[in-house]
Amino acid sequence: MGFTDLFTSISQREILPRETLQKRLLLCLYGLGTNTGLKHLANADLGTTYQDLRYARSRYIHKEQLRNAIAQVANAIFAAQKAEIWEEGTTACADEALIQQQP
Repeated sequence: MGFTDLFTSISQREILPRETLQKRLLLCLYGLGTNTGLKHLANADLGTTYQDLRYARSRYIHKEQLRNAIAQVANAIFAAQKAEIWEEGTTACADEALIQQQP
């Protein structure tokens, strides 16, 4: 869906190839989202160091860009949902379904 394209550097030029940057961005986002941390993910991709991930995070991941990326992923998920499985509701809560099933 191309959400990593939303993460751009504040500087005029980008030195990293986009494919390398995408891998590092995904590792950074995974580390932030799961609270795993960048140090534990440094060896997840051969040739990627902790310093590489810190650089990608500080240079490319900013609050507004992160919000836009989250919105793009959420919109893609909503567009992919099948009505016959998830019905036509606009909001859902798994806890409500569990509460309603309990005796």
